[in-house]
Amino acid sequence: MGGSIEWLYGGTFDPLHLGHTNVIESLIGACPSWPVRILPCSVPAIKQGSSVSFAQRLEMLNTVYGDNDRIIIDDREGRREGPSYTVDSLLELKRQYPDRIIVMVIGSDNIATLNNWFKAKQLASECHLLVVNRPGSDIHDANDVLTLLGFSYVAQLQELAEKRSGRYHCLAIEDHDISSTQVRNTIKEHRALDRLVPQEVLDYIKQNLIYQ
Repeated sequence: MGGSIEWLYGGTFDPLHLGHTNVIESLIGACPSWPVRILPCSVPAIKQGSSVSFAQRLEMLNTVYGDNDRIIIDDREGRREGPSYTVDSLLELKRQYPDRIIVMVIGSDNIATLNNWFKAKQLASECHLLVVNRPGSDIHDANDVLTLLGFSYVAQLQELAEKRSGRYHCLAIEDHDISSTQVRNTIKEHRALDRLVPQEVLDYIKQNLIYQ
């Protein structure tokens, strides 16, 4: 099948931490020719809103990945009003790049609530999924939920390139039990962040006095 393929990795990145960077590095390692599109969420539809601006979260991403030619930092959700729905971004991307195959990356801990996402049943028509393991959840527990949403499992990553959408694959990566909530709480408690966030993000947080 023709057309290029890319990873789509969304999140609030509030802030970007070493758990996020581990996922990104694992994606590049799994398929070096597939670019990673990082899609920061502007107005979360489910999570509580951020204490810092979308522009600041975008700047933190750019301090780490702005010069990386394998990574695209996509600010489209910051240019839309109202809640940031993933399906809206997928539809925009498909209109912009009609021949592109999109593989959306999701943590195994988010699978249980995927059915609650806005227009969740439309996702299988617009993209493939890559499920990566997260601490406290089993990567292989995704099958029931994803089958109900119209996705079918493939054992080999390259099988995602054989169809435009509707498949999912599970990728086991190194566990990094880090969350953005943990990072923010660590800052408020004036504890060290050096093993939680990239150095560039640490410098940005200190210079801009955010999450205090």
